[in-house]
Amino acid sequence: MLEKLMEIPKKKLKRLTIFSLAGFIVIHLLMVFTRSLPVLQYNIIDFESARTARQADKIMNTWGEAVVKQEIPVTYLDYGYLVAYGLLVFGLVLLAARALNDNERFKKMGLIVCLFPLIAASCDAVENVHLLIMLYGFPEGASSFIAFSAYLFAFVKFGLLCAALVFYLDQTGYLVVKRIKKETP
Repeated sequence: MLEKLMEIPKKKLKRLTIFSLAGFIVIHLLMVFTRSLPVLQYNIIDFESARTARQADKIMNTWGEAVVKQEIPVTYLDYGYLVAYGLLVFGLVLLAARALNDNERFKKMGLIVCLFPLIAASCDAVENVHLLIMLYGFPEGASSFIAFSAYLFAFVKFGLLCAALVFYLDQTGYLVVKRIKKETP
């Protein structure tokens, strides 16, 4: 299966990556303009990371009904965002991995790591379901299972994205240094 990733034409992969970057930027801007969170004690990352119903309820109560209602459409926008960032990081990592012609081990690792952002985006989608359940349930109160599930999926999402981005930055740095050494007499 991983070998099939090498068969994606480079031109198509670059287009997908550029299109995903454009989508990422547009959706990010939409989310920024849709969300007018006042400077509060808690942000959306805090809400995603609330491990307990008590913490999730504390965050939503601090936000108040108006902000909670505002977060619902923003959470739906996040579905477009997760597709965009998932494909963007997938494309970047795969492009970097395919450029590693002299290091078969890291190339194979890159073929695995390029799947991480797609898995992360899937985790984000499930996390959003849990967040929406809590947001729609306000002010009755969140369930501990839903709050912990949202936290767990957010934790996995961020871990996989960080691993993919570290791989991408490391390998891109390696390729740049290699090119500089090659051009230096």
